[in-house]
Amino acid sequence: MKKNLGRLSLVLLGSSLGGLLAFRLIGSHVDSKGVLREPFFLLPISVLLADAEAATGITAIVWRQAPDRL
Repeated sequence: MKKNLGRLSLVLLGSSLGGLLAFRLIGSHVDSKGVLREPFFLLPISVLLADAEAATGITAIVWRQAPDRL
C-alpha cells in the first residue's frame, strides 16, 4: 500500500504537468468576432491534480516514516 501511494502521486504529478503542457500546446487565439478562444478548463484541472498529488505525496512520505506496527 505504501508503494501504491507513491505511484499514485507520480501519476497525478504527470497528469498535472500533462494538462499544463496541453494548455501551452493548444494555445489561444482571438477569433474574427474578437472573442478569446483558449482551453482555460485545463488550468483548474491541473491545479486540482497538483493539489491531490501534493496531499498524496505527503501522506506517502509520512506513512513511510511511520513504524510498521500501524
